[in-house]
Amino acid sequence: MASIILKFDVGNTNSAKEFNFFDTTGDQLPGGYGAGGNLPYTNFLEDWIEIYQYPSGDTFTVNVYSASIPFPNVSDIPRVILNTDLGLSEDAPIPSAIYHILYHIQGSAIYETDHYVYLDYNHQCCSDKMLAKAIKSCDEAMRMRAISLQAKIDSVHAMLEPNCLDVVGANDLVKEINKICQCGQSGRCGGCS
Repeated sequence: MASIILKFDVGNTNSAKEFNFFDTTGDQLPGGYGAGGNLPYTNFLEDWIEIYQYPSGDTFTVNVYSASIPFPNVSDIPRVILNTDLGLSEDAPIPSAIYHILYHIQGSAIYETDHYVYLDYNHQCCSDKMLAKAIKSCDEAMRMRAISLQAKIDSVHAMLEPNCLDVVGANDLVKEINKICQCGQSGRCGGCS
């Protein structure tokens, strides 16, 4: 019997109050559900993710199994993770930060995998607003700051890729971005939720 090579991806939605969680394991070799003697995805009735906000250590466990929308699945149907799943109120945006996500599925055995992800909703909104304001006002210095901000956001994503994982360095950039955007205050992230 082959072994399942569990994979997942996280994607932004149009709201800073949720994100999409996709099981990307698939049903093909190597490591897919039902492939090479592996159990089919329908045999996994306990599926959960643990979400750690870095570096605060806030931890949340979300049951991602659903009978109405089969999860896991091989159809690219996401499980939407809501702000309330992370202990936030319904009207609170998910903070732009680095998150360590552990994905677990259980059938006759438990399979797990993990990734660091950067949910950048408010930071990206801040960058977009800054660039739009710079273009509208023809402010060259502000346009260059907006380009630099976008480069920092893109760098955080790159630094969390498995082949060049640098969580500490990425978090240092997140701190710089927070200072630029003044998120959590009446700064450039206002209205970005």
